[in-house]
Amino acid sequence: MHLNISSDTYATWGALANVLGYLLHQYPERELIDNFKEQQLARTWPVLTSSSNEKQALDELDRALVGWDSSEEHLVELKLDFGRLFFGPGEPIAAPWGSVYLCESQILFDRSTAKLAKFYAEHAIKVDCEKHEPVDHIGLIMVTLAYLFEQLALNPCDEFKYDAAVALLQEHLLPWGYRCLSLAEQNANTPFYRSIAHLAQVYLHTLAEKLGVIVVQRKLYR
Repeated sequence: MHLNISSDTYATWGALANVLGYLLHQYPERELIDNFKEQQLARTWPVLTSSSNEKQALDELDRALVGWDSSEEHLVELKLDFGRLFFGPGEPIAAPWGSVYLCESQILFDRSTAKLAKFYAEHAIKVDCEKHEPVDHIGLIMVTLAYLFEQLALNPCDEFKYDAAVALLQEHLLPWGYRCLSLAEQNANTPFYRSIAHLAQVYLHTLAEKLGVIVVQRKLYR
């Protein structure tokens, strides 16, 4: 069922997915954090739920950006936190790949990865990623959502893009995405990544509620 969602709402969702997708996929860069501070990202971030937890996360992000001094020491601190959460060395604490949660083997490029790749092919979605990178990275899926919402902002009546966004959420991201982000929030050493992980959860919960997504229940292996 296609819901009556405005172009502005889709545009907002797309913008947030782009920011979150980048932050969950790429190591932080000084220029990016400088821009976030200059633009007062936390103060211009759309309030999605008006909950106390969301406000707390936005306040924490604001303090982190106000305290950002663009120093090498501060940048290294953020990079180390990103690495231990999402990249390594060793096993990342909040592994960002769906197959790690959805498949008993807990390895990359397992069955769930292949299913997502097939889904993208069926919906003519091209994912911009490294040659040997799994497409089920949470950051890449967020960027794909951004693309779909940007298209829906241009044409809110596009049933094909709408159905693709809902299916991507209910089958390929939400069954494991909350767990990944919860691990990141619980284990982050920096206020920046702790707040981003919480805001990403708020964002996904909002999408699920507004789009009426019924999440496919899957057994999680971590």
